[in-house]
Amino acid sequence: RGLNQAYYFMILLLALPSCWRLLRARETASPWATVGLVLCAYFSMISLVFSGQAHFHFSLMPLLVIYAAWTLVRVFTDAGLARAPGTPGHGWR
Repeated sequence: RGLNQAYYFMILLLALPSCWRLLRARETASPWATVGLVLCAYFSMISLVFSGQAHFHFSLMPLLVIYAAWTLVRVFTDAGLARAPGTPGHGWR
């Protein structure tokens, strides 16, 4: 149970910078990128009012994993450990 909670905590921790970045760039971000934020906020409000059981957040986990992955890609790209698609040296050799 503790490992499960640590996994969810890490996913949420990694998703927060991407969510913050999307909120700051609302005008230039794709509307499809912000749909996940709206869904997360909606389900969070529903679970606050009613019962916040584990099966309510199950449908949101893929969205949070995508946001967490976006954070990791940004960190590795900014640190020079990965290259963005379309740049020289990107891809398998």
